[in-house]
Amino acid sequence: WSLYEKPVMFLEEKFHDLVFSAYNTSNLPKEGAEWPGYFMAGAQLSMQMNGAGDAERCLRRDYCTPLGGFNSYGTVVAPAKNQKLFMVAAQIDSNALFHDRVYGLNADASGVIATLLAANILATYVADASKAKLLADQNKNIMFNFFDGEAFGYIGSSAIASRMRDGKYPNDNATINFEDIA
Repeated sequence: WSLYEKPVMFLEEKFHDLVFSAYNTSNLPKEGAEWPGYFMAGAQLSMQMNGAGDAERCLRRDYCTPLGGFNSYGTVVAPAKNQKLFMVAAQIDSNALFHDRVYGLNADASGVIATLLAANILATYVADASKAKLLADQNKNIMFNFFDGEAFGYIGSSAIASRMRDGKYPNDNATINFEDIA
């Protein structure tokens, strides 16, 4: 919408019909009458911008981020330095111009559900302390990652890769190097 320097809005069908019915009733000339050259009724639409009033001000004041999301992760056993790691990842976002019309969401939800199911099954398996110890003793682990911003140029996974390169993922006490990933 920045091309036109005007906001773009989506009206659900019931509101669309209401707005255009009122517009037509007030503005279309009656049969046999001439149009007066101006409109008698109009509509003013506004958008709620949490944080600052509009997106430009919100970003400038650093109240919000362009996406506002976070990556998440979990491991089967506690992460440790120089641990061999098998990484399972899913995208947790989709994109659309209107937040309530994100049709790609089903694809993302299925990946998240499959990843959560795999994590649940493995968590049940390693709930037995001897199996968890076996995994830890072999210096191996399984990490489940959920990346946000993937629909916008792989922002989430790129951020994780950058933190890994800098030795700060998942935290300063247990960093993961690229060569540790199986």
